[in-house]
Amino acid sequence: MSLSSLSFTPAPAHVVAGHEYQAPGSGAARSPCPFLNTMANHGYINRSGRYVTLWSVTKAMMDCYNFSFPLALFVASAGIYTSAAVGFNPLWFSLDQLKWHGPISVEHDASLSRLDHAEGDAFNPNPDLIEKMITFAKASNGSACPDGLSPENFADYRVFRESTYPVKDLPGGIGTALRCGEVGLIMGALGRGDYEVLGRRINPNWIRSFFGQARLPDDWVRQERPVSLQQVSDTTERVKECMAATREKSKSK
Repeated sequence: MSLSSLSFTPAPAHVVAGHEYQAPGSGAARSPCPFLNTMANHGYINRSGRYVTLWSVTKAMMDCYNFSFPLALFVASAGIYTSAAVGFNPLWFSLDQLKWHGPISVEHDASLSRLDHAEGDAFNPNPDLIEKMITFAKASNGSACPDGLSPENFADYRVFRESTYPVKDLPGGIGTALRCGEVGLIMGALGRGDYEVLGRRINPNWIRSFFGQARLPDDWVRQERPVSLQQVSDTTERVKECMAATREKSKSK
């Protein structure tokens, strides 16, 4: 392969050398997870998306998103668990192994940015869903908020997604916890406006870049302080509470 055939994009000044955005080449493996795909596109894990290890994903999440070690290890372990259903290898896995569909897998129904399994392409981001997500950016008074989505806005969007394709949860609410946990991770990595993840919002253009292109936004820099497992857990619980309140409110109408 010649250097001229590689699709590199000039990096903004803040991008770490060696981690410029590069669209996946022919034969590269990718997953339904924008977190993993983004790290591959920026070279935090193998750009090929192959021979990915538990440690390489853990370290990449710490280096790229400034997740704390416990949080990064927890998320990386979840990826390994999902890949176990498709040709598990205790040493490494490929991102395309994460296509397995299930209630607690990376590829699950009521995704934030991808169609449901029964609707067609549940692997690639759906532009219409991404734009629909952005319409949920509201201020506390219900007016449109140009600053982007808050955890409460994501909760309303989760209710919308699950109402269009009801998902069956597992005992103990594991599936709900994981789907809401995704919001906690996204707010931790991309949210701005407050040190506490609960007080943050995500810029609409950052949502388009991250979900639509698996690319770190050009004007994005990682958080100065590590994002903790407790912060993500608190945000997860907040999203669950808001979803329950939204559903209860809709019943009373």
